[in-house]
Amino acid sequence: MRDKDYKARQLHAPLRDLSFVFANNVREQFVEFLKQANKPNLLPEYEQRAAEMLTIEQAKKAFDNQECAVVLRVDGQYIVKVRDKVDIFDDTTLPECMRGKLGMLKLVEDDNVVSDVGCKVDPECFILLLDATQGEGK
Repeated sequence: MRDKDYKARQLHAPLRDLSFVFANNVREQFVEFLKQANKPNLLPEYEQRAAEMLTIEQAKKAFDNQECAVVLRVDGQYIVKVRDKVDIFDDTTLPECMRGKLGMLKLVEDDNVVSDVGCKVDPECFILLLDATQGEGK
């Protein structure tokens, strides 16, 4: 019984993966099937979560490669760490390249990501993705 169960479970993962490929190849019919199954939001929600995961992976890679800024908001000021450099800014001195991204992240809920912008950890902590020139402090 264990052997048969093990073999069945081994086949389940590739079948699930191929089912997903098949469903994407007949997307319109699959979307209609989801509506009939009373799950019309399942695919859009999955795609949103997958996009968020890509941004999170991008942020993790940027963090590991020191290509991001960690921003902490404390008493109306911003403590910004880029690589080994830490600076303190206020609303008027925060670099323009960071100001827009930070503004976008302030608008989303905690624990959310915005593609090519970064992540909002909580109201006081943000991770901003930087391009090469921003990472050099330009």
